[in-house]
Amino acid sequence: MLNFPDGFLWGAATAAHQVEGNNINSNWWVHEHTPGTSIVEPSGDAMDSYHRYREDMRLLADAGLNSYRFSVEWARIEPERGFVSRAEIDHYRRMVDAAHEFGLTPIVTLMHFTVPRWFERDGFWRAPDAADLFARYTELSLPIVSDGVDYVCTINEPNIAAMLAGGEDAANLVAYGLPNPDLRVADALLASHTRSREVLSQVSGLKSGWTIATQAFRANGEPGSEEMLREYGYPRDDWYLERSAGDDFVGVQAYTRTFHRPERATAGIGGGRDDAHRLGVLPAGCRGRRPQCLGAVRRRAGDGHRERHRHIRRHPPHRLHRRGAAGTARHDRRRDHTRGVPALERPRQLRVGERIPSDLRSHRGRPGDIRAHAQAQSRLARIRRPGERTLGSRDAPSLTGLCHDGAMSALSANMELMFVEAGERTADRIRAAAALGIDGVEIWGWREKDVDDIAIALEETGVELVSLIVDPQLDLTDSATHPDYLRGVEQSLAVAQRLGSPNLVVVAGPELDDRSRAEQRAAVVEVLTSAAKLLEGTDVTLLLEPLNTLVDHVGTFLSSTREGFDIVREVGSPHLKLLLDAYHALMMDEDLTEVVAGDIGLVGHVQVADIPGRHEPGSGRIDWQHELQTLRDLGYTGRFGMEYTPTAETRASLVHIERILAALPS
Repeated sequence: MLNFPDGFLWGAATAAHQVEGNNINSNWWVHEHTPGTSIVEPSGDAMDSYHRYREDMRLLADAGLNSYRFSVEWARIEPERGFVSRAEIDHYRRMVDAAHEFGLTPIVTLMHFTVPRWFERDGFWRAPDAADLFARYTELSLPIVSDGVDYVCTINEPNIAAMLAGGEDAANLVAYGLPNPDLRVADALLASHTRSREVLSQVSGLKSGWTIATQAFRANGEPGSEEMLREYGYPRDDWYLERSAGDDFVGVQAYTRTFHRPERATAGIGGGRDDAHRLGVLPAGCRGRRPQCLGAVRRRAGDGHRERHRHIRRHPPHRLHRRGAAGTARHDRRRDHTRGVPALERPRQLRVGERIPSDLRSHRGRPGDIRAHAQAQSRLARIRRPGERTLGSRDAPSLTGLCHDGAMSALSANMELMFVEAGERTADRIRAAAALGIDGVEIWGWREKDVDDIAIALEETGVELVSLIVDPQLDLTDSATHPDYLRGVEQSLAVAQRLGSPNLVVVAGPELDDRSRAEQRAAVVEVLTSAAKLLEGTDVTLLLEPLNTLVDHVGTFLSSTREGFDIVREVGSPHLKLLLDAYHALMMDEDLTEVVAGDIGLVGHVQVADIPGRHEPGSGRIDWQHELQTLRDLGYTGRFGMEYTPTAETRASLVHIERILAALPS
């Protein structure tokens, strides 16, 4: 029985693009949706691990594993060149925290094959500034890995990445073996790895390396097969292992074995038994039998690898040997250390210099820990260039200029998700919204906010606070929570009146396993009836919001718009209406015309976000021109609440909805 040392990590690994879903700014998303693509199945929603990562981690922990390796999507951190999403950085930081919560050691990969679509568009790994851009991305990712992460993989399987960059179809990696790598890309990946490790080395105690897809290359024992094996294996495998010397670790990801025979050394890729012979694929008749049936020589695992590594001459860093028509020619590309990256246009919400002292504080207690603000500023000097611009200084399209009169008053903006570039304070976000002509905003909870500060901003700008959530949110399906909940309604009502908000949002809470739906619905109706009575004599209305159970709120009690209308009717109070969140309704495959027709008078407010990803209207697959016009035709005259996560800075994301609103008849 094998014994493993204390602290040995048994874990599972995922690649973000393969499991998160809706990584729409990735180069692979582009490939998946390009006409004639060889990719059989687009990633789409994938496993929706972006939203359900806690469930995934719980499964890992329940299975007895103690480690989870996951990757960060560069395309989410920097969806457009120079535009940085602090929200996505925070998302991956929450994943690190969740791993510790479930007793898992997090191992973070910075690049697992996919890159932003703009990076591929601007030259991919062949671009002269590729390594500089990857170093900058590593710098931006430091808040994710600087505390509570011991291992970072810079690049996953760079050897496979170089082979894919050589122009081979991805399917060939499985069907025909390993294609010829693009050696220029291999050099760029090495330079990017080196630069990334330099950035990561500034975090004390953090170990970094890259992970290589190794094969068990085997010669079949015929004369010349060993030489052919070395020629074939070195640029696909050994070169990357050699360049790992000096790294903190090297990851070895072994999937298969490859057999070689000399007459196939220079043959092209093709089908048939000879290729199966060379690649170690067992043809019909050999299933379940030893590889000797293919003429291979049986050897103890590892002998060939050790022998190969003893006698292959080690080449200096940044050197590869390229096969040419006339033989072997040296390919020598040294990194240009004077090359710079254009100024980073960073949204104001990513106040990197100010955020590092809190986000990168280390609890390791070792010398060199990043603590001081001055150290943070020094670290960021290499990515902050003179003349750097913020999004606030960009020439963005005018919202009010494109819309017909009063169009901006037809929407309200969520201050939790939008205008984050204005800073952490809700008041500053309100002022930023007002500067664009938006005169309605929404917030979620109020207990952790500066209510007086918000009141001042609302008064200064003349902006209306359209809604806030009853705080705290408790389970209405559980009657035991009702006394505390009603006290929360009274307190939230006072805040709503203080801020001039006409609406308080309520949600039903989770569906409970220990009682019937009828009992739970009766509890919801009972508490909402009592809550509505508390609002009598005021101008404030409760808004009951159904939530989707497919992605965002698995297990919630109320997911049906029709059932929401039924509850509102059963309560029978003018102080209770329905909040129709079109995103949730459409996620539940509801037809807005069918579910709303006849009940439009019970709708107190409408919120929208696109599918997939809950981003701005116009970014996904929903025809918002049709949906919003339908609601207008049915008689809805209120605002449309924008409750989405922008794919770019807020001002740019609003261009989608302004065009839709401009097209609606006045």
